[in-house]
Amino acid sequence: GRNASHINADNADHLFSSDTTHTQPVAEEITVGPQANFTLLDQLSEIKKNQNLSDQTSTDKILEEEERILQNVVETKALMGVAELAKGIEYTDPIRTSWRSPRAVLRMPEERHRRIRQIYNIIAEGDDIPPPLCRFEDMKLPIGVLNALKEKKIMLPTPIQMQGIPSVLSGRDLIGIAYTGSGKTLVFVLPLIMFCLEQEKAMPFIRNEGPYGLIICPS
Repeated sequence: GRNASHINADNADHLFSSDTTHTQPVAEEITVGPQANFTLLDQLSEIKKNQNLSDQTSTDKILEEEERILQNVVETKALMGVAELAKGIEYTDPIRTSWRSPRAVLRMPEERHRRIRQIYNIIAEGDDIPPPLCRFEDMKLPIGVLNALKEKKIMLPTPIQMQGIPSVLSGRDLIGIAYTGSGKTLVFVLPLIMFCLEQEKAMPFIRNEGPYGLIICPS
């Protein structure tokens, strides 16, 4: 009986010692998932917070890289004049576009084009000037653009548009001089829209991409 009692006492001491010297294991804090210790609303808040931190980190890296590139450009070109920056740059070829005048018009004699210019008081100077076009349909504008022009009661091109729009669509540089209200704005706006549509078809634009055109001083 004493031995049994002694053994029990030893076991009791051992158990008591274990309880006092070792802490109970604490359940690991789980923030997301079926075993989470938080409510669903708290879990959603935690997910959004982690996502925002990740997005912010990526954005900060991009901004830092852009700032570094910009700083390098500024340091490289800050002491260079405009003439020095443009040195060696020459533009001898027109902008490459897929637009061409209608074949029926191209087959017409040059005398016809000269007569049209004479009738509408169009003075055109330069090399290999595109023929004037007397209808918007001949300019190969999309049906949506043609319908928009008709809604604005614009049925036929004005003289500056007859010669100017085909020239710009061909990728040529153009200096156009005409009276106020003669339709000069459409001469650069319509080709700009056409160039954008052509680029969009070749490679779709992505959000915030651009610019696609620069209008320095509208007429």
